[in-house]
Amino acid sequence: MNEAVSNLFGHEALATETLIILYIAFTFFAAGIGVVVILFGSRLVKTYYEGRSQDLSRKLQGVLNSIIVNAAANENAVPDPAFQFHLQQIELLVTGSDYRKQLLINQLIRLKKNLTGASADSLRVIYQKLSLHKVSLKGLKTFRWFNKARAMRELSEMGVRQSAPLMAPYLRSRNSALREEAFISMANLTADQPLEFLDDYKFAITDWMQLNVYNVLQRTDTRDLPDFSRWFMHTNKSVRLFAIRMAAQFRQYQAAGSLRELLSDPDPDVQYQSMKAVADLELDQLVDDVLKLKAIAWKNPELAKIVVKYFGRVVLTPQTENVLREFMSHEDYAVRFEATSSLLRNSSLGLSSGDLGEKSQRIIRHLSEPLLK
Repeated sequence: MNEAVSNLFGHEALATETLIILYIAFTFFAAGIGVVVILFGSRLVKTYYEGRSQDLSRKLQGVLNSIIVNAAANENAVPDPAFQFHLQQIELLVTGSDYRKQLLINQLIRLKKNLTGASADSLRVIYQKLSLHKVSLKGLKTFRWFNKARAMRELSEMGVRQSAPLMAPYLRSRNSALREEAFISMANLTADQPLEFLDDYKFAITDWMQLNVYNVLQRTDTRDLPDFSRWFMHTNKSVRLFAIRMAAQFRQYQAAGSLRELLSDPDPDVQYQSMKAVADLELDQLVDDVLKLKAIAWKNPELAKIVVKYFGRVVLTPQTENVLREFMSHEDYAVRFEATSSLLRNSSLGLSSGDLGEKSQRIIRHLSEPLLK
């Protein structure tokens, strides 16, 4: 009897274990089915909205093309009746939905990058008339950094100057992408006080930032540009280098006095950039100051190339000619080449004379090739 009872309990335990295993298996199976259904459903929803977005984009593009063509065909503004008609069409397509309005903004920004004049202005008017800046301002207040960056780009591209104070705090952001976008946007929106925010800027100015700001400044009247020498002694080295480059790019010859002081700056990067600016501006009055760099330049090939290039651009004197002849024997080929080229540009120097070294003679023969002239 004991054996029968044991068998009974054994069978019950086995049955219980089997049920538990079946329950767990069914649970995982149901969960798997649920995940598949969710993924499939989300894919269907995504495909549905993508299709609607593409359809809306095509409709918007057709209306925008009409506006652009009309604007390009008229020297002044787009005729009011035609523009108002197209504007109403766009408004009907996007009204009541920030998502649709964002699609429109994306198209306006993309189109504006390739347009100028009345066509570009017509896109800006659409942005203003439909109060799309409100959508961009909402993006500026979101928690996601990429939405903030996109919003700043939109407001900047469309010239919403009143948004500049809202972007200023991001100049101190820990997020480099936000900081860079704010920097470029502020440069674009503060044309009445260009680059004033540089006074307190404490971060690096990347090459990408410099390129974008340079493009902005190119569209500014040169009379409204700041005197970049005001930042030559900034506590931020990156700002100093940026200011020196911009002074040279925009031919600010009035910066000669400040550049003279920077030629003896203890920072080699500042010294090099200052020498490059002096060479680009061809400041003859700084010849004596550049001559003092001879010993330092001899040990620094990059600086030496700029020094000899400068001497080749300004009026040569016996002293500068002697310096160039010395650099023709420099160990760095690029320096020798630049020194020889600078001297060769003056035909009265007789560089073909036999007292020159073989290395210099080879460079002279190379530069004298007719196909290279």
